[in-house]
Amino acid sequence: MKKIIILFTVLIILCSIGALSFYYFKIKITTSKPEHHIDTLKITYNKPYTFIGRQEPAQRFPVHYEPHKGYINDWFVKSHDKIEKNQPLFEYYNPRIEHQISSKQKYLSQLKQNNKSSTTPVHSEILRLQNQIAQLQEQLRITVYAPASGIVHINQSWSNQTKSPVMQIYDPTTVIKAEVDEVIIDKLHLKDKVSIKDNNQQTFDGEVNYISNFPINIDISTKNSKYLVELNSNSAAVFGKHFTVEIPNHIIEVPKTAIYDKQFVFIQRNKKFIKRVIKTQNSGNNKDVLILEGLNQGDVIARNADTVLSKN
Repeated sequence: MKKIIILFTVLIILCSIGALSFYYFKIKITTSKPEHHIDTLKITYNKPYTFIGRQEPAQRFPVHYEPHKGYINDWFVKSHDKIEKNQPLFEYYNPRIEHQISSKQKYLSQLKQNNKSSTTPVHSEILRLQNQIAQLQEQLRITVYAPASGIVHINQSWSNQTKSPVMQIYDPTTVIKAEVDEVIIDKLHLKDKVSIKDNNQQTFDGEVNYISNFPINIDISTKNSKYLVELNSNSAAVFGKHFTVEIPNHIIEVPKTAIYDKQFVFIQRNKKFIKRVIKTQNSGNNKDVLILEGLNQGDVIARNADTVLSKN
């Protein structure tokens, strides 16, 4: 009998604990508010504008072959020579002029032999021929001089039949030249800093030092104009090497859902969301807006302002 009483007492105690636990959890569930997850967005600048440039000499001066002057008879320089302006480069020799001189000299010799009486008409003809021969002598050999100081590069594939230059004199200072599309040309200004990257992802800084006022080409596929842009280059790469040029883009775009009352966003500070005044502008699509003032790269905001309002 005693055992039955003890068992009954224990059973009553267990039932009481179970009932109290059930009541406690029921009250907690009914009185607790569900946690609302707030999706956030970290502010970053839009992707940079990019274009391709090529390393070239700052200046090049082509020297073309002029067939009416004859053929190149003598060279005074060779490739890789460093020369000064007005330094002799090469010499033309003109066989056609030589033939004219020879013919006139023969005629002059005949006149002198036949003009024993030194008549005035013959004497005048002799003087005229002598002047012509003297002028032709100046055209027989013509020396070409350097149009500028620089480094000589002789075109080894040059021939009398080609239109390519005989040689080029180039400035050893290197620049990166590019044809930039009209879509992004207004994003560039003189002295702007840019990032320059080679094929091995090695990056160095550059600066815009020239932007053409008029287009130099047209993209056939897009019908857009192309403008010449030059950047200073610290690269020791060979001439003709291509680089990717990046223009920093400080434009910030956020979804319209992050905007409250057309002038606020909720920025995260110490796990709380604080209202921040901003200035916006339409971005050209129905999903995003441009931020003109109020946010910086690295700020964290609520992606949807309504979720912050519903939590509060």
